[in-house]
Amino acid sequence: GWFAIWLGGCAAISRDNYTQPVVIPVAVGGAQPAMREWVERYAELVALPTPKARQHYRQRRKELATYECGEGAVEILMLLTRPDLAADLNFADNRGLLAGCQDKPGWAGSDTSILAPLLLDQAALMAQQAARERASAQELTELRRQLNALKEIERSLQR
Repeated sequence: GWFAIWLGGCAAISRDNYTQPVVIPVAVGGAQPAMREWVERYAELVALPTPKARQHYRQRRKELATYECGEGAVEILMLLTRPDLAADLNFADNRGLLAGCQDKPGWAGSDTSILAPLLLDQAALMAQQAARERASAQELTELRRQLNALKEIERSLQR
């Protein structure tokens, strides 16, 4: 049978800003062991409480200097598909995370080479959605401020 992995996109505030999830079909009976392990690891990472997820992200970022195209980079991308981390500007710029990985020995054709670009795209979509939500919240705050100012003017005219 087939099993679909659904990566993020569920936490949209409105349907207008909904990010389509990335769906990766994986044959359960014949999935490569590495892909199955990634699926299990993804489930673990998205289930972490936010403080632990942030801590794990920071630890993996520190390790990147030594292990640039390894599992740490993929785990960072997995974490960035979480709406809580995608919305945090401290975790925003990861576009270059996989730069040069395609030239590394063992990368081409590996499960990681298939999964990582999908995660990178999904993390980028989540970051865009978070930016739209931030902009909407700022606009709403400004509109409330203007409405309160108009109410104050109305009250002063009634005196």
